[in-house]
Amino acid sequence: MNKIKVWFVLLVLSFFYQVSFLYIYFTEKLVDFNSRFADTYWITAGLFGVIIGAYIMIKVNIGLFGKILALIVMFFGFGLIGLLLLALAITSM
Repeated sequence: MNKIKVWFVLLVLSFFYQVSFLYIYFTEKLVDFNSRFADTYWITAGLFGVIIGAYIMIKVNIGLFGKILALIVMFFGFGLIGLLLLALAITSM
């Protein structure tokens, strides 16, 4: 398997990981999880998207479709981290 296919697989896995988190978040099933597990799930969904997306945008020559998908995954990651920080700020008041 060449490296471009590996990066596409990582991008798609990261995207579906973020989508699965958003599904759990919007259907309010996140409160059923343990608090530590829910926070870990939230942080990893965001950071994994940001790290993979930024690395592909900067270093990997993957083509236009790959760059667009990496940008989408990276923005979803930033959004999830921002949503977590907003939730932490609201609940700490």
